Amino acid sequence: MTMSLIDVLLRRAAQTPDAPAYHFLAENLDVAESLSYQQLDDRAAQWAATLRQAAAEDDRQHVLLAFEPGLEFICAFFGCLYAGLIAVPTF
Repeated sequence: MTMSLIDVLLRRAAQTPDAPAYHFLAENLDVAESLSYQQLDDRAAQWAATLRQAAAEDDRQHVLLAFEPGLEFICAFFGCLYAGLIAVPTF
């Protein structure tokens, strides 16, 4: 059985919601920010809802993700996946 990134995140959010999904490290390699699987799922769902409102029906749109380094990029990336949109990361 092949699982998508969405399937993996949803499964992890259901099975281990409080486990850390991602850490963002500061320059000294200390953890600056963390996201649990449940937090990532919640924030990705919020991004997806916002993106779906902006996207036209039946339109495969590209979404340019221009973020400063940090965890919000990951939330927006998964939000694109949830919304069925194509994420185009950039700095």
